[in-house]
Amino acid sequence: MPLLNVAIPAAVHTAFTYDSANDIPVGSRVLVPFGKRKMVGIVVGKPNDESTKIKNIKSIESVLDDKPVFDPKLVKLIKWISSYYIAPIGEVCKIALPKRLWNIKTQKTNRTVAPIDIHSINDANIDLTEHQKDVLHTIVEEERKNHHAVFLLHGITGSGKTEIYLRIFEQIIKDGKQGLLLVPEIGLTPQLLGRTYTRFKDRVAVYHSGLTDAQRFSEWMKIRDGKIDVVIGTRSALFAPILNLGAIVVDEEHDSSYKQDDGVTYNGRDAAIMRAHMANIPIVLGSATPSLESIANVKREKYRYCKLPERPGGAKLPNVEIVDMRKSQKNEPRKFVALSPRLHNAISETLLRKEQTLL
Repeated sequence: MPLLNVAIPAAVHTAFTYDSANDIPVGSRVLVPFGKRKMVGIVVGKPNDESTKIKNIKSIESVLDDKPVFDPKLVKLIKWISSYYIAPIGEVCKIALPKRLWNIKTQKTNRTVAPIDIHSINDANIDLTEHQKDVLHTIVEEERKNHHAVFLLHGITGSGKTEIYLRIFEQIIKDGKQGLLLVPEIGLTPQLLGRTYTRFKDRVAVYHSGLTDAQRFSEWMKIRDGKIDVVIGTRSALFAPILNLGAIVVDEEHDSSYKQDDGVTYNGRDAAIMRAHMANIPIVLGSATPSLESIANVKREKYRYCKLPERPGGAKLPNVEIVDMRKSQKNEPRKFVALSPRLHNAISETLLRKEQTLL
């Protein structure tokens, strides 16, 4: 009988070997005996030759799906995360699937799931700047060549990074592929969500840990069934079952929210780079304030550097003035504790003009 390695969602670092009457595809959910219980596990591969010497190997009882829940590339990514971050492989599988898929009997229902609330945003035709055109052309050319490359997109605030993301996705959709857009926190990106939804309508899926179990399962099924062109989500969307991934974008790549520090600890940004590498596709890391790691990788020529130094339409950044509190209060009476005299006077002038101040 074929021997298969099965990952069990438990705090053990190795998969367990079972035998099977049939050769089950990698990535399939199976029901197996585990101690005195029956558990759902994931087939992650075949054992090495040494496993054939093990006696009293238990048998897989049944296969739970018509087709695997993970494709081979996702299984490869899960194995890499388990190895690189020293995490139990079954626990990595567990965070990669909706909760209800870990039930022995997955309830398949026709009940309508409440739609995820995304507000459309007026997205009139936008003329790209020359810098935007150059960046877009560079990234799309790599996608057309089926090349893997990591691009650090360094754009000042309001420079049009989001438009670059959307144009990349428009191009890969024309090529019959799908896109993945990772964001640090869903609640902080309503404009990005709105513009994406306006552009791609109901072909957008939102996937994050804040969804209800029903919503998460519903979105997962739509993605797996190929009904989605663009997946937007937090780090957990890294495991979305996208059929033909064409490009990945990590917005605000410097943000610490991409690091999961409880349970399975991993860096979503770095794992996304590995997923892009395994799929041989480009990945874009966008930020107005890139991380030191990414800047270092640009200097080592591991990443390619793209810059958007200006805002579309000639809009100017506000003037920024740094005041040294030690010098500003040196010859002043100590009546200003939290505010420098310069800031105090600026606020007073603003109020006299019937304007507002935000501190």
